[in-house]
Amino acid sequence: HAKPVYFQIIGPWTNPERMPVDTARRSTDYGWLVLKIGGIAFASLMAWRNLRMGRGDRQGALRLAAFAFVIGLAQFALRVHSASLGFDLIAAAVQDALWAGAQLWLAYIALEPVVRRLWPRTLITWTRVLAGRWRDPLVARDVLIGLLVGLGYDLVFAASNALEMGSGVASTASTYLDSLLGIQPTTGIILNRLSIGLTVALLFFLLFFVIRVIFRKEWLAGIVFVLFFVLTRGFDSTNPAITVASYTIVYGIIVIMLLRCGVLSMVVTIFVTDLVPEILFTTNFPAWYGTGSLLIIALMVGLALLAFRYALGGQRPWAQLLDR
Repeated sequence: HAKPVYFQIIGPWTNPERMPVDTARRSTDYGWLVLKIGGIAFASLMAWRNLRMGRGDRQGALRLAAFAFVIGLAQFALRVHSASLGFDLIAAAVQDALWAGAQLWLAYIALEPVVRRLWPRTLITWTRVLAGRWRDPLVARDVLIGLLVGLGYDLVFAASNALEMGSGVASTASTYLDSLLGIQPTTGIILNRLSIGLTVALLFFLLFFVIRVIFRKEWLAGIVFVLFFVLTRGFDSTNPAITVASYTIVYGIIVIMLLRCGVLSMVVTIFVTDLVPEILFTTNFPAWYGTGSLLIIALMVGLALLAFRYALGGQRPWAQLLDR
C-alpha cells in the first residue's frame, strides 16, 4: 500500500544472501594472516639476534621506517574528510603509521644481514635507493624490470579471470571505486599499494629464507615456495586448473626475481601488480570521474620513461643511430 514495511542497513561488510560465500577469498585471507603473524614472530627473533651481535643496517632500517610512517600519514590526509576529522581519528592514523614503520624496521633488521650474506647482489640497488641515489642506472634498470614483470602479472591474472568468466564462473576480482572520485583519493590508493609492496616484498624474502634454512638448497626452496602458494591459494578457487597454472607462472617468476633481481624490483613488481587491476579505468579523461585513470596512466608511463632514461647512464643511443 505504498508504505515502507522493512528497513535494512547494507554496508560493504554485508554478505549477499542470494550469493554463495567466497570461501577461496576467505581461506586466502586466513593464509595471509597466518603468514604475517608467523613472519613477525620469526623476524622478531632474527632482529633480536642481529642486534645483539651488532649486525644490520640500522640507518637504512630507520630511513625505511620513516618513509613508511610518512606514507601512512599521507594516506590518512588524502582519504579523510575534514568534517569527520577529530583527535581520535588522528591518533588512530598515527598509531597505524607507527605500526607500519615498525614492521618494516623489524623486517629489514632481521633480513638485511642474511640477504647480504646469501644473496648480496639483491641488495645493491636497494641500498643505493636508501642512500638517495635515485638516478643510478642500476636502480633504473631494476625499476624497469619491476614494471615489466608487474604488468605481465596483470595480463596473466586478467587472462585467468577472462577464462573463468568464459566458463560461466562469476568474477572474484575487486576494484577501488575511489579512483572515480578524482586525483586525491587515487593518490591515496597509490600510496597504500606502495606500502603494501614494501611489506610483501620483505615478507617474501623472509619466507624464502625460512624455507631455504629448512631444505638447505636454493632450487628445492624455490619449488617449495611455489608449491606453498599454489596449494594454499590455487585449489580453493572455482576453477583450480586455471588458477594453479597462473599461480605457478607468477610465483615461479617471483623466485627468480628474489634470487637474481633483488628487493627493489620485487617492490615495484608487487606495487604495479596490486595497483593496476584494482583501479576502475575509464577513457573519458575530461569527465569528473576520469582524472584518477589519467593519473594512473601518467604514473606508469612517466615512471617507465624516467627509468629508461636513467638506465642509459647518460648514453644517447638515438644520436648514435643517427650518426650511423
